[in-house]
Amino acid sequence: MKFRSFLFALILGALLLSSCGSGKVWSRIGMSEQEFLETKKNRKRVHLVQQTISKSVYKANDFNFFYYFQDKILVEQNQGQRQSDFILENRTR
Repeated sequence: MKFRSFLFALILGALLLSSCGSGKVWSRIGMSEQEFLETKKNRKRVHLVQQTISKSVYKANDFNFFYYFQDKILVEQNQGQRQSDFILENRTR
């Protein structure tokens, strides 16, 4: 009897854990923009936020997660909190 309840709990736990990752947008750094958009899960979940000739930014609908493409290659993904760009100047008096 204990073995049956353990097996049931194990199967139930495995199903629960496998369903947790189903809402995630599938991506990896270095993939092409076309690959990203053709992925079945991504089609309905992401939309274009900004696009220039060499850069594109997509946002996942379900999450506050952004995908940054440069020259049609995924270079960065984050939650919209990017570090500011800064320039160091060498000033001598």
